[in-house]
Amino acid sequence: MASSAGAPASADTTVLDTLPLYKRLLYKNESDRIKYEKAVQTCLAAETERSQKNMSMTNGAAAKSNGSKASPSVKAKKTLVKKSAPPAKAGAKRKMVQSDDDDDDDDDDSEDDDDSESDSEDDDDSSEDEKPLASRKKNTKTTPTPPAKKAKKAAAASAGKKTKKKNASSSGVGIEKTTSTKAKVWDTLSHSGVLFPPQYEPHGISVRYSGQEVKLTPEQEEVATWYAQMIHTNSDYIGKELFQKNFWDGFKKILGKNHVIKELSKIDFAPIVEHLEAQREVKNAMTNEQKKELKVKKDAMEAPFLFAMLNGTREKVGNFRVEPPGLFRGRGEHPKMGMLKRRMEPEDVIINIGKDAPIPTPFTHTADFQLVELKGRHWQEIRHDPFCAWMAGWHDSINTKDWKYVQFAATSSVKGESDLKKYEKARKLCLYIDKIRKDYEKGMKSSDPETAQLAVTTYLVDKLALRAGGEKEEDLADTVGVTTLRVSHVELHEDGETITFDFLGKDSIRFHQTHKLNPVAVSAMKRFMKMPREKTYERGGKTFAAGSKKGPDDDIFGHVDPSKVNEHLANLVPELRPTIKTFRTYNASILIDEMLQEFETDQFVAQAKNKSESVLVDAKVAYYNNANKEVAILCNHQKGVSKDFDSQMGKKVEKRDSIKEKIAELKKQKDLAADKKAAKMKALNDQLAKAETAMRQKEDLKTVSLGTSKINYMDPRITIAFCKRAHVPIEKCFNKALLEKFNWAMEESPEFRFDPAVDPVSRMQQD
Repeated sequence: MASSAGAPASADTTVLDTLPLYKRLLYKNESDRIKYEKAVQTCLAAETERSQKNMSMTNGAAAKSNGSKASPSVKAKKTLVKKSAPPAKAGAKRKMVQSDDDDDDDDDDSEDDDDSESDSEDDDDSSEDEKPLASRKKNTKTTPTPPAKKAKKAAAASAGKKTKKKNASSSGVGIEKTTSTKAKVWDTLSHSGVLFPPQYEPHGISVRYSGQEVKLTPEQEEVATWYAQMIHTNSDYIGKELFQKNFWDGFKKILGKNHVIKELSKIDFAPIVEHLEAQREVKNAMTNEQKKELKVKKDAMEAPFLFAMLNGTREKVGNFRVEPPGLFRGRGEHPKMGMLKRRMEPEDVIINIGKDAPIPTPFTHTADFQLVELKGRHWQEIRHDPFCAWMAGWHDSINTKDWKYVQFAATSSVKGESDLKKYEKARKLCLYIDKIRKDYEKGMKSSDPETAQLAVTTYLVDKLALRAGGEKEEDLADTVGVTTLRVSHVELHEDGETITFDFLGKDSIRFHQTHKLNPVAVSAMKRFMKMPREKTYERGGKTFAAGSKKGPDDDIFGHVDPSKVNEHLANLVPELRPTIKTFRTYNASILIDEMLQEFETDQFVAQAKNKSESVLVDAKVAYYNNANKEVAILCNHQKGVSKDFDSQMGKKVEKRDSIKEKIAELKKQKDLAADKKAAKMKALNDQLAKAETAMRQKEDLKTVSLGTSKINYMDPRITIAFCKRAHVPIEKCFNKALLEKFNWAMEESPEFRFDPAVDPVSRMQQD
């Protein structure tokens, strides 16, 4: 972990003892430390020279153009778009990309990316069916939308909000923000918009209320079916009181005041559940040929939406499907679980497209994958904003200040270049981290409250990889980050070094960890918790006046917020302008890099005498997964234990025991030739080793999510370099979606190191 130094060095403490773990691993004596520091200075000098050269070239080009039209955006490097590439030679140079972009990836707890759902090839010759629909016919005028239906109004009411059509700027990540902060992305852009989910088809099945059959309207039936589906799938949410309360608040509005149904507990959804089970049985009974036929239809329907034309190049689109209506679940104990997600309409969606491109037509589809034009409908707004990489956006129907985007796929050159810049920015932080640490170690001792709070929050971000945090509305989950920690979220231990944190982080995932920290930071936090309240604010319907004594619900760091911390970091290192998010990428990457450097191939070679290559590969993958697990713990990427965990583990135990029995039986056989017996015994021992490794991995990883850190935080070049050094097939560590997403990194050398100052190949060199 990239942890900061603790207490100041005593007389008996060497310089090495005060260094972070990852640096202590780099060198074992003072001579090595001096050599490393010189390498850092060399890298910084090279970076400064390169930046000055780029600035000089930029200024010269600007003067030469003399106000002429800006040149088109530079296309992504060729390595970002090609499908595969041969491994790079060990001595190959690599280009370090300068970026001012923030690390703006959101966590995704899924191992697979929605952006990579299609397996279509990325060739340039597209058929007529694959062209954007808008390119096939002239744009036609559309008439205004009809009045909103009762279901739409009730669902919006159940969320406690009215949908705001043009309030993107009120969101911390709204659409307007991206326009003013990003460089120009495209000159020409055309696409097919979004694909809406099928319209609801009533099944006519009634519910029972107090034993009596009750017929529902199509709108009521649709909502009842959502709830019945949760029962049918045996969802854990059904047993949650808050989920039931929020569902009932929305459902009773759909039912109306005079409806015979008055209580959720008296509704019997069994008839609809039985209908859903019958549907599942029909689907399961389909032949392979029928399934293939449906897939062909589905692929043909989606083909026009899969790609967009960006600056004349065909690029793959991410998830172009609008989410269907249903019941909101959320992650963790989300306060809005059970609320009704209304159906999104074309009038909710903003389209971003080139001025000369035809406007796409809104489409939905039938259950058998036939496209249906939504006639008489229109988009909320048409924009022509070349500074945005998204193609469509709309307000979330539950968290109405949040925006959903349709962006380019993870495998596109746009995303590839963005990923590369993000990881290079975090990588360069290695060169400035000592400067930042010296600053916050000094700042923590400051008598100025704001200076001290900026220092301590930066220290916690560096030490614990905490997220930034930000103000939340009352009806949103009470999730916090480093700048919004409250007095009740921390427990200071008597030793003056240990703190226990207990709060809800992103997606309502509990952060409950105990750490030994720098005593100066702990003392400062204790001081902040006892000082008078810094500002007046309202929370939970109550007003808290500035100057009063802090209570459990008061912020510890009342003088700072994420923007102040980021501004401080930018002023401290103007060459890089790192942010709180940059630190999370840095911490995850430096940790996995240092742990994989401890890997010794020799230890596995020593075990190779009686084991097959596949057994050794499994052991190496287990080593990698354990390192990945440490990153997941650092970033608090947790998951609940699967409902099927016990049964799955039971099967693995049975498999292991079965192999042991076969080994025991083989040992008793005396009539088998020695060479054949030895061969069988070796094969069984290999099977046993693989089975035991699988069991250990299943147990070790049951509560952590490895995928999130792989997708968003760990520099993929570290994994690729490890696989090449350890002779592990890359597909053992990266699934298909990640192989496509990180195609740009596949040429990396086995000697790659995340810290540029110790990378034996690049050392910040330029092509």
